[in-house]
Amino acid sequence: MLLIFVIFVSFGAPATQIKKDKLQVVASFYPLYYFSERIGGEKAEVINIMPAGVEPHEYELSARDMVLIEKAGLLVLNGSLPERD
Repeated sequence: MLLIFVIFVSFGAPATQIKKDKLQVVASFYPLYYFSERIGGEKAEVINIMPAGVEPHEYELSARDMVLIEKAGLLVLNGSLPERD
């Protein structure tokens, strides 16, 4: 996972995934958000989809979360996404 992130930050993502010349990164919860933000620095815009104070094991992705994930150039998560029907 770290290798993939470093490659994206170093070489960039396709122009369709870049907003304001930054790689769009979505992290699944705060520790990964913090980690991604420190590595990406000024080259990445990192979004944490887990709201503050929410139990990560009980959180269900919203439609907005799914759109953010779909449009991101990189998804950093621990675990897996729920299967689509």
